[in-house]
Amino acid sequence: MSNQAMIEQLSRACSNGNIEAVEAMVQNGFSLSQLYDFKERHVHGNALHAFAAVQHTSYELNDVKLLECFIRHGAGINTPNKDGLTPLHVAVGVDDLTDAGVALVHDLHRHGAELDARDKLGRTPLHVAMTAGNIKAFKALCDLGARLDIVDKQGNSCTEFWKSQSHESVTRISIEPTAGYRLTEIFNFGNRSYYCMAQNVRTKAEAITVMPLDQMADTELMSRALTVLDREQGSSVAKVVRKPGLKVKVS
Repeated sequence: MSNQAMIEQLSRACSNGNIEAVEAMVQNGFSLSQLYDFKERHVHGNALHAFAAVQHTSYELNDVKLLECFIRHGAGINTPNKDGLTPLHVAVGVDDLTDAGVALVHDLHRHGAELDARDKLGRTPLHVAMTAGNIKAFKALCDLGARLDIVDKQGNSCTEFWKSQSHESVTRISIEPTAGYRLTEIFNFGNRSYYCMAQNVRTKAEAITVMPLDQMADTELMSRALTVLDREQGSSVAKVVRKPGLKVKVS
């Protein structure tokens, strides 16, 4: 069988979840770690890139076994293709990610996919999801802890896109924790709450840091922020993740 025929067979196995076919290909010396052009899938990469390209709409519970089969036989879960895209980039780079695709994103992460891997343009999977307008993928990556403040080579971060999608669940506050910095906003996005910290930079735009609220290192600042939220009548931030043992005193 020619190499191109083997590539097409692998592509079909990715679609059908056919582990037996994949195991037979490996036994016949076909490499799952090598990068190929999967022309019919319009994707370049290893077996996991092809898998991610076809499974974003049809991924099922049993398909994780095929994912693990690829990893077991050497397909790198963070291997970049010719454009620097990892399988996770490929999985979220569609505009029609289904709930099945969200499960695929979670399983890729659970098996070691780097949330903040960058392609040759400096884009993370969040940037790719943002470009595709894929809200489900964007929320899934945020829930898993992807950084929102990473800037690509053109200077674009995901913060503004994220804020525009979170406008119905934002509480705007102003707390000055240290000179030059202030806590400006708290959002719900997906299943987590986040905070925005702004740094005043003279003659330049504000530098914004966005982090999960439950990872705020300054517990005193967090306590003050939660106090403000508790005072807000009808605050749209319905779920605020509180650190264990943190007491909020409302004066």
